[in-house]
Amino acid sequence: MEQLAFSGGFDHKNNSIRVNLNMYIFKEESSYIVYCPALDLSAYGDTEIQAKKAFEDIFEITFKYMLNKNTLKEDLTKHGWEQKNLMEAIENYLNRSECVPVRTKVISSSETYHIINQSGLI
Repeated sequence: MEQLAFSGGFDHKNNSIRVNLNMYIFKEESSYIVYCPALDLSAYGDTEIQAKKAFEDIFEITFKYMLNKNTLKEDLTKHGWEQKNLMEAIENYLNRSECVPVRTKVISSSETYHIINQSGLI
């Protein structure tokens, strides 16, 4: 089993989703499986590249669904994530020397997840 880092994101309506997550990839019989414990998401493919692409697709589908149903915070909380306040978010950004969005909600576990929302709401 190999540990990977997934950094990615997408824009959806007024939300900009950006993540840094730990994942694992392993081979089971003839398929490669990518698993992300922080989200309890997995995907598979005939090759490592196909499995990684499938994970990107399922990640985006899952987050778009949660955003459309307005269950993002509830679903992430069920997976052990907690919402940090804006000052913690600013401190995290400053420690990384990144610029801070004007309105931000940060929900995190051991990985990093940022929602930048134009309306200031999740």
